[in-house]
Amino acid sequence: MTALCLKAARFHSPLDVRLEELAEPEAGKGEVVIRVLASNMCGTDLKSFLRGHPLLRPPITMGHEYCGVVVAAGEGAPFKEGERVVASNSAPCMRCEMCSRGSYSICTSIKENMVGFSLPGSYAELMRIPAHIVSSNTYRFSGPSPEEIACAEPLASVIHALDRVSVEEGETAAVVGAGALGLMFLQLLKARGAKVIVANRSEARLEVAERLGADVLLSVSDENLVSRLKDATDGVGADLVVEAVGRKETWEACFMAARDGGTVLQFGGCQGGTVVAFDAGKIHYGETTVVGSFHHEPSAFRRAVNAIELGEVDVAPFLTHRVRLEDILEAFELMKTRQAMKVSVLP
Repeated sequence: MTALCLKAARFHSPLDVRLEELAEPEAGKGEVVIRVLASNMCGTDLKSFLRGHPLLRPPITMGHEYCGVVVAAGEGAPFKEGERVVASNSAPCMRCEMCSRGSYSICTSIKENMVGFSLPGSYAELMRIPAHIVSSNTYRFSGPSPEEIACAEPLASVIHALDRVSVEEGETAAVVGAGALGLMFLQLLKARGAKVIVANRSEARLEVAERLGADVLLSVSDENLVSRLKDATDGVGADLVVEAVGRKETWEACFMAARDGGTVLQFGGCQGGTVVAFDAGKIHYGETTVVGSFHHEPSAFRRAVNAIELGEVDVAPFLTHRVRLEDILEAFELMKTRQAMKVSVLP
């Protein structure tokens, strides 16, 4: 009988996450097992905890922003015991129709092979990194703290999203939402030479945006979001509007806040089944471009790791709280009550 000695936080159903003892994972061919150093909690984790997620396969260990120390390496794995590594939560198959088109973020197999959703995740003392991720989306790291380098996964999503739009130096970009992802957008847009407006309800988060270089800060509500953004752009609208909230109301408002000929980047994920309405005239006569973005791909993840290691993106301001694995429910509560921007779960 296999001894149960691994603690892991497992999702069973909405509002039902349990700390359980499991058998220790073993490293198969091309795989590694890591002792988790840090696993960061994000808004998707919170939404999954509160209402479930279409990709979750319960009971499943949650967590997908992580790093750790290799404790076992399977045959053919390019890492050895004792190395510190950061890994993505997915990797494209490189064989399907989407991959053949270069659309790696929507590879047809990703949703069935995603750590923390369909595969066991990182809210655990130990976890196995699958061979398909080890071979193409796992990197050694040394400089940053574990909590900082674990931000590579969400940063990769932001990098991938900005790959899908064009932002010229001197143009105006509006970022709606000043959570961790919105503040990542802010820094990358500033690096491209854009004038960046950040809109959010929370004054505290706007203060962080100011420290990170935002040019204009807007305290907004659902009712005045469009008017405030228009006023901040002399009535014209922004060249690029980034929705980094994930709500029907802000998807629709961000569309209206873009200038004619501008672009709306719908980044925040809405609940499944959400239907949004756009003015057809603004798309047709105004030639407004609407771009969606999901997840990321290996090149974006690699660039995210490099950006954190080189200090090109400052992730420390997002890491507001740390809790132990056994206090995982406290982490969800901190996120739910918006006391935390991002919680690092430490085994």
